[in-house]
Amino acid sequence: MTLYDKTKIKQNMEIWNSVNRTDPAHTKTVGFGRGFTAIDAHYQIMRATETFGAVGTGWGYEVVYHIQDKMLLAEVSIWHGSRGNTFGPICSIAPLYNKKDQLDDDAGKKAMTDALTKGLSHLGFSADVFLGKFDDNKYVQAVAKEIQQEEIESIKLPKNVQDFIEKANKLKTAEELKKHWETRNVLKMDDKIAVKTKGIIAELLNKIKNA
Repeated sequence: MTLYDKTKIKQNMEIWNSVNRTDPAHTKTVGFGRGFTAIDAHYQIMRATETFGAVGTGWGYEVVYHIQDKMLLAEVSIWHGSRGNTFGPICSIAPLYNKKDQLDDDAGKKAMTDALTKGLSHLGFSADVFLGKFDDNKYVQAVAKEIQQEEIESIKLPKNVQDFIEKANKLKTAEELKKHWETRNVLKMDDKIAVKTKGIIAELLNKIKNA
């Protein structure tokens, strides 16, 4: 494989690699049949919006419905960047009538949502689910931990906590730092800020111990 090929593959996989990881908080296990992991469709839509922009501007989709043998078929075509950049249709079906043989008002939504989710997976959205990685509990736990850590790292600390950490940076001994940490309750931090602050203090403590 040439250097050009590697560069081209990296470019081709740019969208895929940025959206293939799924937050387990937006999935649920379905026990029907052999069982599978269902992805929250609005989570998929949110991720597409984060990646491309608002629906109708940065990306979007068109759906065509057909009725056949009491089944509703939805054909969904998806575009991103421009409407000329379209792929599909991806087809999904849903029963038009429920078990009581009454018209199912949600049939259209069910068929369209399933097709849209499948279509977005062709771009790499939640590819880890479709590749079967969610069958491994260790993988799911690791992803959840990664996402939680990223959320904590992105939190902006309030001014009083920043001042608390600035004072901690000036301390010279582990004992001083531990006593300083014991005064944290007056800051009234929520859980995520407390976790982030604790991590920062732990790093400072390690620096003192390794100095």
